[in-house]
Amino acid sequence: LIVNIASVLGLEPAPPTAVYCASKFGVMGFSRSLGDPYYYNLTGIAVVTFCPGLTETPLKNNIATKYTFEYSKVIGEKLNNTKTQKPEACGAHLAQVVESAENGGIYISNQGTLSKVTPTVYWQPTFN
Repeated sequence: LIVNIASVLGLEPAPPTAVYCASKFGVMGFSRSLGDPYYYNLTGIAVVTFCPGLTETPLKNNIATKYTFEYSKVIGEKLNNTKTQKPEACGAHLAQVVESAENGGIYISNQGTLSKVTPTVYWQPTFN
């Protein structure tokens, strides 16, 4: 089992932290690609993605230093007032995912709740 750590900001945009979001969207695309049944059937290795919400960590405490642009501060101030979760709750959710994850699964840990995400598929190739 491979568990890639992304973020809820890999699922939804957050204008103040555009570069951070871009990196997490990249993790999502990478994980979804490797979590495809094609690779699982070839290797037997499951790949899942774990997306924590805002968690009380040094990253959250230093979020003001991560704003993409100077003018992001205004909207970024709202992130400082967003409800967070304890690291222990996030860790417990991660342990649950490791124990019972399905290949290709995307899981959100946010404010004491663990949920599985079903991504919207906008495009699929058509093979000849």
